[in-house]
Amino acid sequence: MNRIDGGLQVPVKRLDDLVAGAEPIALLKVDVEGYEKQVFEGAPAVLKRTRCVHLEVSTLHFPRFGYTTRDLLKLVRDAGFALFRLAPRQFMPITVDFETAPFENLVAVPDADEFARRTGWSQVPRCA
Repeated sequence: MNRIDGGLQVPVKRLDDLVAGAEPIALLKVDVEGYEKQVFEGAPAVLKRTRCVHLEVSTLHFPRFGYTTRDLLKLVRDAGFALFRLAPRQFMPITVDFETAPFENLVAVPDADEFARRTGWSQVPRCA
């Protein structure tokens, strides 16, 4: 059990324990108001079979849970994902040092070329 603002206790389970199996996961959406890092820490097996992660980053929520945007992005990258910002029909590469607005949705994929083929979106080359 974890205590949330105001003293409410909620049960906490690892994503790996909730999403058992070996089937591929096409899209994993994670938007848990600042608890994203803990979700990913409890999901190494799920992440290995995920083709695309859609996640929210928040410079406002993360400090409440003791981490930064960089901490989260590094965790996702170290799990084998490339990180991207979305634009209309395009995705732009970012690094773990990406600075965001207070809230922003990002995409992480293990294979950017496969993602582009599958979605029809084009990758914007990283500026040198």
